Amino acid sequence: MDYQHEQHTVHLIVYHIIWCPKRRRHLLQGKLAERLEQLVREVAQENAWEVLRLAIQPDHVHLFIRTNPYTLPTDIARKIKGRSSHVRRRGISAVAQTAFLVDTQYLLQHGGQRQCRNHTELYREAEQDMSRKPKGLQNTLQVRLYPTPLQGHLLMAHCQEYIGTVNVLSSALDADVIPHDDTFSTKDFVASLPSCVKNQALRDARSVFKRSLELDCLPVLKKPICQWNNQNWQISHGTLTLPVCLDGKTQQIQIACADVALEGLPGILRIKKKRGKWIADLTMTIPAPKPVEQDGVMGIDLGIKVPAVAYVVGAGSRFFGNGRYQRQMRRRFYARRKKLQKAKKARAVKKSQGKETRWMKDINHKLSRQIVNHAHQQGVGTIKIETLQGIRKGTTSTSRGASARKNNRMKNSWSFSQLTAFITYKAERLGIKVEQVDPAYTSQECPACSTRNKAADRTYVCAECGWIGHRDMVGAINISRRAGLSGERRGAVGA
Repeated sequence: MDYQHEQHTVHLIVYHIIWCPKRRRHLLQGKLAERLEQLVREVAQENAWEVLRLAIQPDHVHLFIRTNPYTLPTDIARKIKGRSSHVRRRGISAVAQTAFLVDTQYLLQHGGQRQCRNHTELYREAEQDMSRKPKGLQNTLQVRLYPTPLQGHLLMAHCQEYIGTVNVLSSALDADVIPHDDTFSTKDFVASLPSCVKNQALRDARSVFKRSLELDCLPVLKKPICQWNNQNWQISHGTLTLPVCLDGKTQQIQIACADVALEGLPGILRIKKKRGKWIADLTMTIPAPKPVEQDGVMGIDLGIKVPAVAYVVGAGSRFFGNGRYQRQMRRRFYARRKKLQKAKKARAVKKSQGKETRWMKDINHKLSRQIVNHAHQQGVGTIKIETLQGIRKGTTSTSRGASARKNNRMKNSWSFSQLTAFITYKAERLGIKVEQVDPAYTSQECPACSTRNKAADRTYVCAECGWIGHRDMVGAINISRRAGLSGERRGAVGA
């Protein structure tokens, strides 16, 4: 694009405008999408604007438009919205109910660089970061709900409305359309939710926006969920009581549920539908136990062939898990999915993936319990574990061939993060401190002379001093001797 020269100005102004239908409904399809594109181009032509790029998705629209210094970005949105409102009165009602989110991060050379994309890992991180975390240890209890068909439709409507509200508010925060301080409250936006749920949605939107600054991307949440804070729900004698918005009024409803014993202070209630079943996640806060007074230190080396090796200073090492059995089971799951994919049985493939995930989660729960119990028996006060964030980027092979594909599949399905999280929360409940350390070269440094040597297969032999041992045991010993990262995250390099 070239600069435009006028009598007193030289300019190149491009705005990136994003808007979506109310409640982010998937309405912009077929004839409606064609009519909307025609309207946008008509308005641009009437005002001497140049449409550089127009992308209409079912639930949102991206518009890159070139204007002049005399046109405000709010005028662009207002004129397009006004034209679409006129069309609504002629029979197209969805176009008018749009919430315009103008991207303020534009430059004179090109439009805003912040992108709004849907990515599984970003979504998972943003969802985990939602809601405030109270003091103490959190224990999440899953309770099965048994709503009536009418209550089920009502809960699904609330879940969709809630997640749509969070997406719209977080996008508005990202575009500086609404203030970031407490001057913006629930009375300043409309949603078919109780006031307490709207307040929780605003909190979660701010949490998602805060996380987007770290991710350099604004996640778009897709999974329908709804959250209530601790002051607005109650469960007793197999009945869950919570407020909902019914016919524009807030009413209390009672939903049948499994009878459970609650321990601790109630926190956030999250309701979701998983595999056709309604589940309530109850967050209970229990007092943090007093830290143990033992001075023992344990280092844990994680791996694929050997899931975990724990070394306790002064007490030796111990191997946990059967890596060969885990790889065998994963190959069986993979072979079954491959066979189902060839038969084009998509539902069976999805069911097989869920079964493998649940099986691996059970294995990690058992391994973490064994490791933490061993640490407690050995009088360990601090567990040091390697942080393997980013290890797949440096170890994934780009070469072709069956062997490379097999190794990549094995590494990419390695659930080290889940095992680390299970060890962390189980240890904290016993008062054992968990620290993460830099894993760089922990499997190469000799524990006796600190010389770096690469091990041949699983046996480590130091070429300098002749020290011999298992390679994973070498990693566990070096991890136990390293200092924690103090909250700093590093990638796994040369481990």
